[in-house]
Amino acid sequence: MTELKSLIKDPTAAELELVALYGALPEDTRRERAFKAFAWNGLPHRRMEAFKWTDFRRALPELKDGPGASEDPFAGIEGPWIVFRNGRADGLNDLPEGLRAFRKDEAQAFAAAEDLPLGALTAALVDETILIEVTEQIEKPLRLIFASSGDAEFARIAFVVRRDASLTVMESHLGGAGLNGALLSYGLQAGAKINRTLVQPGGDAAYAVTAEVFLDQDAEFTQTALAFGGHVARVETRLVHQETGSRAEINGAYLAAKGRHIDFTSHIRHGARACETVQRTKGAVLDGGTGVFQGKFHVPK
Repeated sequence: MTELKSLIKDPTAAELELVALYGALPEDTRRERAFKAFAWNGLPHRRMEAFKWTDFRRALPELKDGPGASEDPFAGIEGPWIVFRNGRADGLNDLPEGLRAFRKDEAQAFAAAEDLPLGALTAALVDETILIEVTEQIEKPLRLIFASSGDAEFARIAFVVRRDASLTVMESHLGGAGLNGALLSYGLQAGAKINRTLVQPGGDAAYAVTAEVFLDQDAEFTQTALAFGGHVARVETRLVHQETGSRAEINGAYLAAKGRHIDFTSHIRHGARACETVQRTKGAVLDGGTGVFQGKFHVPK
């Protein structure tokens, strides 16, 4: 604990509380690596290049109880669902054939911890990881509902989409806690398809929604995000084309009211030839609101 506190220069009250949350969890080398990656800089701030427009440290001097969860705009849509509330998942036993869920109570490795500090924080502080295997073409959408309370809550989900399988995922990031962290991983095998739709209705809280996506040969990933921001909010997507013929479409729209901040950030890596990425982002802000979009493409010569 003392070592971790020393990694953060002049820690804020919020950062000290996050260190305390980490210290209360079972020891694990994978958890330790993730938290050290976060603690090296602490809560992201303007002196970090990737966060020069979105300062979590300034926006969160301390952790406070949140305002409660927002209404779910996807309520009433037919299909299986999983609710993540206060660090635990419910609904795992009611999934249709072709969808299997596994609960992992021990920490899981997060290879991108040094590049995604908010993802690293979530990976370090979850007390369970949900693994979801998709083995067929699933017709009805799977709803993921994130609704918590208290000062800080975190959730982690990892998808493995088998060859030629497909699924629509509808994520509702409803907040509720003072700091709401979600880390999602999508691994698509050859010919697999994922259609991801996420909505963040907005509220007076902090949101950190991080996703990493890995596409094999001829896999297709479509993402559509709608966000209204929070006291501070970031929706970050890191996507890697690993094999030839994969395709990705990343769409985003935001509307920030007075006092709301929303940040869409994406990193796309074309790690193989003949891959395709289409990206569109639109946004509007009212007087006193803040909207941020930043993206980076890595394409080999």
